Amino acid sequence: MFLTTLKTTPPLQTLLLAILALLTLSTTASPLPQLRPRALPPNLVPPPSSLPPPPSGLVLKRVLLGLGTQNYTCASASSAVIPKSNGALATLHDLTPLLLPVKPITAAAALAPLVPPLALARAAESSYTTAASILGLPSSGTHFFDSAGVPNFVLNGGVDVFRGKVIARTPAVVPAGGSAAPAVDWLVLGDAGGSRGSLVGGVVYRVWTAGGVAPRTCEGVQGEVGVGYAAVYWVYGKPSGDDDDD
Repeated sequence: MFLTTLKTTPPLQTLLLAILALLTLSTTASPLPQLRPRALPPNLVPPPSSLPPPPSGLVLKRVLLGLGTQNYTCASASSAVIPKSNGALATLHDLTPLLLPVKPITAAAALAPLVPPLALARAAESSYTTAASILGLPSSGTHFFDSAGVPNFVLNGGVDVFRGKVIARTPAVVPAGGSAAPAVDWLVLGDAGGSRGSLVGGVVYRVWTAGGVAPRTCEGVQGEVGVGYAAVYWVYGKPSGDDDDD
């Protein structure tokens, strides 16, 4: 069963979607190459919150939109039963084509928080694939929970893999003009071991979340429940040779 928390697109978000679509026309006509990490401005940092800052020695590798479902399990269709978290499944899309063309970069940072609720609203109206294609965002990887219940982020065709564990969390912050619908917490994930490539020892921030909150009870619902969500993931890893290439 699939549930979503956003059914309509507010007028302000509709206007911003149009602006974002204009920004991505060049991307649709002539796809951007995969950008090297050094293309991400050093002053592009996670939004202010009570979450700890990124550890020194790590560099920003990617800013990604995650679009998919937070999954829950209901043992029985009873109001006395609380849904149990059962991981998440999402596609990851590179946000740099939206962030880098906007000048100054502070303007891009102001637009980025509104992408998750926009994408989730479009997904509710059509599909996740359509929502991402409307925004002109290239696919960059997948996010899922493995059989051990560990969140995985698989990027660059499996060359870079991050296996995480929650090391900090804070209630979601709703951006100005964003949806007031309930949203899953903001998180920092540390390396749980088993990561690969440049993401060994890295951290991942989940911020600007939209949707994904479980139903209050399992009344009328039994089995697997997928609740639509979107979030921006800031992926940090160790510096590599590509960080310094021209």
